[in-house]
Amino acid sequence: MKYKNMKLSEEMQKALELAGYENATEIQEKAIPLAIEGKDILGQAQTGTGKTAAFAIPIIENTDISNKDIQHLILAPTRELATQIMNEFKTLGITKKINVIQIIGGISYERQRERLRTKPHIIVGTPGRIKDYLENGNLKIHNLKSFTLDEVDQLLSIGFQKDIEYINSKLPKNKQMFFFSATFGEKVKRLSKNMLDNPQDIKISSGLSSVDTVKQEYIVVKENKKYEILKLFLQIHKPKGAIIFCRTRRGVENLVIDLKKDGFKIDGIQGDMEQRVRSKVIAAFRNGAFNIVAGTDVLARGIDVGHADYVYNYDLPEEIESYTHRIGRVGRAGREGIALAFVKPSQAGYMKKILRETNSKKAKEINLPEQSELDKIFDSQRTEILNEYLSRKNKHQHEEMILENYSPDEMAKIISVLLKKKVKTFKIDQLLKESNEKRYSYKNKSKNDSNRKRNPIRKKTFKRERRKNYKNK
Repeated sequence: MKYKNMKLSEEMQKALELAGYENATEIQEKAIPLAIEGKDILGQAQTGTGKTAAFAIPIIENTDISNKDIQHLILAPTRELATQIMNEFKTLGITKKINVIQIIGGISYERQRERLRTKPHIIVGTPGRIKDYLENGNLKIHNLKSFTLDEVDQLLSIGFQKDIEYINSKLPKNKQMFFFSATFGEKVKRLSKNMLDNPQDIKISSGLSSVDTVKQEYIVVKENKKYEILKLFLQIHKPKGAIIFCRTRRGVENLVIDLKKDGFKIDGIQGDMEQRVRSKVIAAFRNGAFNIVAGTDVLARGIDVGHADYVYNYDLPEEIESYTHRIGRVGRAGREGIALAFVKPSQAGYMKKILRETNSKKAKEINLPEQSELDKIFDSQRTEILNEYLSRKNKHQHEEMILENYSPDEMAKIISVLLKKKVKTFKIDQLLKESNEKRYSYKNKSKNDSNRKRNPIRKKTFKRERRKNYKNK
């Protein structure tokens, strides 16, 4: 259904037009009319299907801009998702002049108190910081119209249930409630029974279903070969934007350092970073400062990086539902993407369980390419780079440069160095060859590796490089 055929205000129709939004998604088509009527909504749809607009549009429609009280509160499990939600509200509320702010961790209390003085209509926040403000008496929400929990399953899985219940106890009882998520477990169902009043149950997917526009592949590799094989696929795929998921923060740090040393443009994001740094990393990734970002599951939800075309599950997620959210970072809004998982032999059964429970019937196991195939890929990449280089130079200028500055042999050497730098080649037999030299695992380091464990050089290098990268931004 087109938005223009929905019963929305002229202001909302204009905002949708300015944003370039034309067609409503299924979750939006079903949820928006009921929400505008004042119904409580229990909405389930897989990631990337437009859940944010499904509650943002009716909330904005139900906002009285002449009323200076806080009218709507939205909670999100991560700072990134809260920021994304706030930006969506700003986009859709531009013609109505909605004042929306965020109250999240990682930002100073004073800055947020200044924003509260602007009399916001809508607040988007994370549970911990919202609870702090309520306990300190700095947040007045006695006239609240609606309370929304986005990605409610994750809110509960990371331990925010008590905070949510406390916040809810401070809100008016006659408010409207929205629960939205990709999955609904027993905890969510119990909480919804306690907090929602005869909700409209809207289910667009089974929750764990993977996105159809994502091509899913996995390869079984030994732990000590994962890094080299990751580098191989990064060279083969040449991603415009790639997200690499690791299980731990240390794994992210180590992977970023090593890939940088090997010439890849990459940065990392972790849950314990300051919010301003996390925001700068994501902004730089979106703007093309680097084409690879590594992270823990903090990257799996609420971050829309439109140009990302590859997801690499360097470590498999501990929870199956996280797999759905990870690969959902690509294949959004109908765009195609590829997700490749690295599976240790001992994890083969677990990988099959992930694919079975996420209904990923088209996922397939792949093998390393043959050397002849690799050679063709690398030759093609060299040719493409060379043609691009030559096309930037006027032919006659290029000939004059050779004659005046370099001999043909010298120019050939220069081009050879350029191509070797841009196209990293791999030999499959050397890649698979077992060696006595062990590469450190990002997940399980040797118990005898006491020197490495105590040595803080890698961590300091990581922080020093980050300061250098963002000092002048």
